[in-house]
Amino acid sequence: MNPAPKNLPGQRGAITIVVALMLLVLLTIAALGMSRNSVRDIMITATARQAAMARNEADTGLDWAIYWLAPANQDTGGNSGAPGSVQFTATIQNLITNTASAGVKTSLSKVTTSTTGGHSEAFALDVTRMGKLESPGNDQKLVTDWRLWPDIWAIRSNATVDYGNGLTYVHAKEAWLTTPVRP
Repeated sequence: MNPAPKNLPGQRGAITIVVALMLLVLLTIAALGMSRNSVRDIMITATARQAAMARNEADTGLDWAIYWLAPANQDTGGNSGAPGSVQFTATIQNLITNTASAGVKTSLSKVTTSTTGGHSEAFALDVTRMGKLESPGNDQKLVTDWRLWPDIWAIRSNATVDYGNGLTYVHAKEAWLTTPVRP
């Protein structure tokens, strides 16, 4: 048996390697944690953008419903080239002629407004006649005939943005509005 040498330069090198490996492991863990957060941030950003597209499509549905309910556009649909205008014009005409009762609900089936960029955007409308607004801004004694009061409508726009790979974003908006009396 030989006694151990007093200078152990090989052990100093081993300690250096162990410390370097520990630092490398810590840096790897930190890098993986940061990349996981980065991927999460990218996913959140993409989801927010696509959800905003669905919200915008719901707004488009409300805009079209308001446009179609305007008395000047009720008979003609305003712009006959607009998506769903022929279908909605007939639906609104039927709904307006049935103004004797409130709560009459009609639906416009899905109208596709865009199919670009690998996705399709569409909206469907539910229109409910809620009744009459009693003589707004006028003295009720002057306007006693309920047929001269404006109509109150509830419109719900159900929008979808479909990416075709099973991913669909849905958003619904509702608005209440009044329309002037039809002549």
